[in-house]
Amino acid sequence: MRQSSSPPRIKGGLPWWLWLLLSVTTIAVLTGVIISSTPDDPQELYDEAISRLNSGDVKVPTENLAKLSQVDAFKWQAKYLEGMLAFRQVRDPLALKLLAEIPDGHELKPEALKKMGDAYRRTHQYKESLKAYEQAVALATDNSIDASVALSGMYIGIGANQLAQQVLDNALAKDPKNTVALQARAMSKAAELRYVDAVADFRQFLSTPGEFAAATPGMMSDYAQAILKANDKELIQQVVDEHLELFEAAHQKMELLIAVGRLDTAATMTSPDAPSPNTPGESQNQTPPVQKMLVLIEIERGEWKKAAILIRPLLTILPRDTQVFEMATRIYEALEDGPRLAIAQENLKQLQDLEAELLAGMKKAGNNIDDVDSRVVVAQTFMKLGVFDKAMLWHSIAATLDAQYTEEATKAALGTTYPGTPLVEFPDTPETSDASQQKSESSESSAPKEPVKTPEETAPEQEAGNKSSEAAEGKPAETTEESAKKSE
Repeated sequence: MRQSSSPPRIKGGLPWWLWLLLSVTTIAVLTGVIISSTPDDPQELYDEAISRLNSGDVKVPTENLAKLSQVDAFKWQAKYLEGMLAFRQVRDPLALKLLAEIPDGHELKPEALKKMGDAYRRTHQYKESLKAYEQAVALATDNSIDASVALSGMYIGIGANQLAQQVLDNALAKDPKNTVALQARAMSKAAELRYVDAVADFRQFLSTPGEFAAATPGMMSDYAQAILKANDKELIQQVVDEHLELFEAAHQKMELLIAVGRLDTAATMTSPDAPSPNTPGESQNQTPPVQKMLVLIEIERGEWKKAAILIRPLLTILPRDTQVFEMATRIYEALEDGPRLAIAQENLKQLQDLEAELLAGMKKAGNNIDDVDSRVVVAQTFMKLGVFDKAMLWHSIAATLDAQYTEEATKAALGTTYPGTPLVEFPDTPETSDASQQKSESSESSAPKEPVKTPEETAPEQEAGNKSSEAAEGKPAETTEESAKKSE
């Protein structure tokens, strides 16, 4: 009988199939060792580092930088990454030094200049920041508009609204749906009192319930002012019907309600059951803006005598408010009070003349970043109109651009130039005398009791967008690295 042979064996006594298995395993291990010893792909390292850095991580970017530094072909990517890390760590002088080394013509030069603009702005070097942003915009070859939005924010921050709009027009030609750019342009137009044009921009990013719900209180306030000034009845009605709860200020809610004829609802905003105001210790029916709306309600009702009683203290509390004197003119004309009508009309005329001067000054400053004198004129005119916050803003802009105006800005900050009387005063009556105490209280809230911040602390970034360079990353005024953030 034939016996089966045993499996073939290789010298050493192991079956052939076991030797084959060991050989394959050895090859796989050796291959893995070879692959693992191969350097990481430098482009992947760089892309990962930038992505992680933008999300706030510095550990992985630092590790990847060490690897990239060993790859000659990625010398400038490593330099840029090192500069970005320094910026993230608020080491601005180092960031500026590293980013400035990126050579002209390199694809990263526009981004390096944009980030240099951010660093210069954060260190209050505004002229250098503008120059860096302008160079970044000029060199940009793709559809990225980050640098354009950042530059527009700086322009808005120093009152150069026309220059800002030119930059934003070009940016929106590349990216028509960019919400940050549209918002910046809308606010720039509103600053020039071009409310109809501003509304057109607002409507492009405030149309759906989700967009309204995501809007900041400041944005909603700006939108309400624009549609009220433009007298867009359709949009006002839509806001009242669908989005009134999104507004924080009682007087603004009241004005929107009055505009669509809901006078009784507006009047109840000052009742004891009305929502509490935002400012602690402030009563809804004691704030001058709310008092103005109460006057307007009585005017719309045709209750002229009631309106006359309500407006008397406002003539003292808000002695340079155009809306107050517009209402006063209507009231005294309806009551046929000739002497008071003449005084109200003269005040209104002079206030409107000042507003015309204001617009002329803003227009002159709007396309010239070096015209400091026009900015001082705008600041002084705002002060004559009793608009203290905007007066201080423009004084700070002037002092930032030219230090010789610092002293005037400081005087304005102390409230020494704040007007306390109408341009043409009414005869002293018991009613106006009784209002003097209210006026003093209002003035205390309008003009500061102690010096405001220095021009360096109130400089252009607070107005833009801060709406400035961070606009580029989604929030018009702070850099992405700074932002967790505001608006203005």
